Amino acid sequence: MIIVKTPLRINITSCGGGDYPEYYNRFPACNVSMAIDKHTYAVMRYRPEIYNGVSRIQYSKVENVQDNLLIEHRGVNGVLRHLKESRGVEISHFCDLPSNGLGGSSSFICSMLKGFGELNGGNYDDEEIISACNTVERVINLEPGGHADPYGCVVPGMKKVSFGPSGITHSPFFIDVEAFLGRCVLLYTNGSRQSYEAAAAYEGDDSLEEKHKIQALN
Repeated sequence: MIIVKTPLRINITSCGGGDYPEYYNRFPACNVSMAIDKHTYAVMRYRPEIYNGVSRIQYSKVENVQDNLLIEHRGVNGVLRHLKESRGVEISHFCDLPSNGLGGSSSFICSMLKGFGELNGGNYDDEEIISACNTVERVINLEPGGHADPYGCVVPGMKKVSFGPSGITHSPFFIDVEAFLGRCVLLYTNGSRQSYEAAAAYEGDDSLEEKHKIQALN
């Protein structure tokens, strides 16, 4: 059995849609984010043969399915499709916080990818996990959103992530973190939203000027 935890992330400066390929393949963009000391967890194993290939997925609900393609949890379903994994698995999903808005879905997908690497005797590096996470979310699951979240979750500490036609790079963002955090307050508003609900604001040429304005603030 493998247990993997991956941090949640906070954006210090807004991407504002600048991490969408439709934008950064035309214009440079960046954001500053940091991993925090709150995590998602993936507890996972291949199920013993006596269970006849039935997969069991536990989160806010419990799923038992004979075919992994029938799993309703989109993150789990997407990872298993990406890995072409048809064996019976058992995966439990936990999180330290109500994570909508903190990169929680990307964090959990990265946990699963790392876990399957360990289960199969491999060792994905950070860049491979980030790339695979974006493939699962944006290509396989067709979820709207940008490419910044896995960098915020997987790359340690505070970092600047730069997006542009030539690719994506990241580097440490050197500030007095202790002093910075001493002036910050993180509040839970008792509300949440899914990323697709915000994604519409970043789509279409009518929002292009607003994206430029946000990137100018960065």
